[in-house]
Amino acid sequence: MIDPRILICAAVSVLGHFALGEALSTLPPRPPPVYDHKIEIRVVPPPPEEPPPEPPKPPEPKPEPKGPPIAAREVDGAVVLVFPAERFDLDIAAALGKRDWDQVVRRSDNLPGEVRDKIQRDGAGWIAPIEFLSEVFVDGKPLTKAEFERASRSEHGVRSLDVHFPRFGAVTLLEISGKGRFVTSLDDAARAAKLVM
Repeated sequence: MIDPRILICAAVSVLGHFALGEALSTLPPRPPPVYDHKIEIRVVPPPPEEPPPEPPKPPEPKPEPKGPPIAAREVDGAVVLVFPAERFDLDIAAALGKRDWDQVVRRSDNLPGEVRDKIQRDGAGWIAPIEFLSEVFVDGKPLTKAEFERASRSEHGVRSLDVHFPRFGAVTLLEISGKGRFVTSLDDAARAAKLVM
């Protein structure tokens, strides 16, 4: 048997729909809505591709410092560099001590390729002028004239003394009559002196 409450709900629902439909038909008619939409279509080109970044330019080589070229001599099959006064300083001495030949030999020195190769492969000895005795050291103290005259050896117009040159190490100090003072990495003072005579 059907529950009378369900029948009552169904009857109320049908009557409610009918009454609502009649009430809506008494309303004034509504015009259909007019939508004033403008549709705009634009074609937007994609942004231009950025060109690939330029590769970084290699750094420009530092201009070579001014000064006369060094000379290269051969002594017993080894290369010996002869420095003019304008080309020798503590920075060059340090580069010689580190065997940093690229800092020592410049393109403007015009040394043949085989000499440059030999320097890079085997190293080189060197001789360079100095102005003051105090530029070199003995027992941790700047060399004085009195100490040089007392301790140096003299042979064929060349006085020599083993000393310490800052930023390089042990060298031989030469005083050559009529030529001046020099420091050299060579052990043979007489041979070294012939390079600058």
